[in-house]
Amino acid sequence: MPQTHAFRILACVVVGGALASHSAGQIDIGTTDASDGDLSGYNPTLNLAQAPTGVWDQPSIIPGKGVYDPIRWAVIYKFNNVSVDNLSIAPHPSGCPVVILCQGYFQFTGGIPVPPQVGGFPGGLNSLNAPGSAGLGLGGGQSSNLSTHSGGPGSYASIGTPPGSPPTFSPGDAYGNPAIIPLLGGSGGGSSTPAGWSIGGHGGGAILIAARNYVSLTGNLVADGNSPYPSAPGAGGAIRIIANQITGNGAQLILARGGSGAGGTGGMGRIRLEANTFGTWGSGQPSPSLATVGTTAKLWPDNNDPRVDVLSVNNIAAPLDPGAPFQSPDVQLNSVGSFTVVLQTRNVPTGGTWEVSVRGVPRSGAATVYPCTFVNGNQALANWSATIPFTEGLQVIQGRAKKTSGSRPGR
Repeated sequence: MPQTHAFRILACVVVGGALASHSAGQIDIGTTDASDGDLSGYNPTLNLAQAPTGVWDQPSIIPGKGVYDPIRWAVIYKFNNVSVDNLSIAPHPSGCPVVILCQGYFQFTGGIPVPPQVGGFPGGLNSLNAPGSAGLGLGGGQSSNLSTHSGGPGSYASIGTPPGSPPTFSPGDAYGNPAIIPLLGGSGGGSSTPAGWSIGGHGGGAILIAARNYVSLTGNLVADGNSPYPSAPGAGGAIRIIANQITGNGAQLILARGGSGAGGTGGMGRIRLEANTFGTWGSGQPSPSLATVGTTAKLWPDNNDPRVDVLSVNNIAAPLDPGAPFQSPDVQLNSVGSFTVVLQTRNVPTGGTWEVSVRGVPRSGAATVYPCTFVNGNQALANWSATIPFTEGLQVIQGRAKKTSGSRPGR
């Protein structure tokens, strides 16, 4: 029987108390659809797995269930108004983020924990009698080849910090931008060989809440990274809130912190608040990036933003919507060896000011970053390639484009 090598592809763009009075102004959030109706009550659940697949700005096929848009890589709910005491969120099989759009307002008084599996990237997995894997995501921590030490912590807005005692293993790179466009969560920590320091922590999840009128924060909104003792922690996730007015009672917390423990500390996540009027809304860790939204919110990357996609491996086309990591292959090869991976970039300069690369994460062993070579095209649309070794087993590959100088972290 010939050896069968299968690997996964993951392509990411790098780019209580009385309510305050609210202004009556409204902003454009890209749609006037409210086909998911109203959401209210104590601790309702948004089960992302129940969302039918479709296009985000079309009416929901099943009212109240939202829609999974694989191009946007998110489950999107289009509500009229949301008023809840607490809110639970269950993940989609793709691991995508959640987007909640409201034609009127969004208010809550309890807590919204965003699970790491909702937009965050997994930590590395352990292997019996073999090295584990590195964390996934553009800032995934390196794996450990020791049974007595964890892998590197995950990173996002900031770089994770390994534990003080050597030997230590590298954290991932910082990535993303203050606007959190595209919507991505934190990266996972690396794993190790068995015997106490096993799987890496999952990166924090990702949520976008946008309301035409106001968002009232009178509870805690949390997207922290995971830290399974004593393994390497994941980085904090992403919280983005957009409304004409953002307010609250001043007591609530918005948290997107990296996990922390014996395996070090994961990098901080990102928090972004966009409004025309800010009331008393509390505090955040990390400190939120604040911006004026104006009349129209920008929810998604537009046609002028940088983008990178994995096109093929060994001339086998990559799927547009890759599945869950390390579970089943998106592309399957029938032999081991070195094969060409082709990436396509949009709105990325080709003259040397940007760097295009592929990060390979085998199911067992260390992750490696492979620089790509320019093949053809121009800044508007170009092809790049890298030759990557594939051994027996699963491997995740991730494409990235970033500036080589004068750039913000992760661009």
